[in-house]
Amino acid sequence: MIVGDVVRAINASFLHTTKELIHNVKHKGPEYLLPEIICYAVFPQTWTSVALGFATNRLVAGRAMCVAYTVILQIDFLYYVYFNGRFAYKCGKEGENIDQFLEDIASREMASVEVAQKRYGLID
Repeated sequence: MIVGDVVRAINASFLHTTKELIHNVKHKGPEYLLPEIICYAVFPQTWTSVALGFATNRLVAGRAMCVAYTVILQIDFLYYVYFNGRFAYKCGKEGENIDQFLEDIASREMASVEVAQKRYGLID
């Protein structure tokens, strides 16, 4: 992995999150303030498929060990998780399984999109 891969993953993550926040300002009115975005964690994660953590059917995804950067942004009481710059899911800081979520960040092994709903109790 090179520095450019990290920068691209972080930029894509911030771009997606910023677009969502701007959408909220447009629809909730000018009194809605843009919150601070914190880059909570960035780390390489190894996946057993080229689909990273997005495949629901491993037969379709293609089998190859693949390393991609996981980026986790914190905005207010939410964590936004991205795999290789692509939005995967968000998790609330006050969720029932937040301890498991934080343990997975510490171990640098985030759950796939398919597993995360059960494991972390995600926010839609």
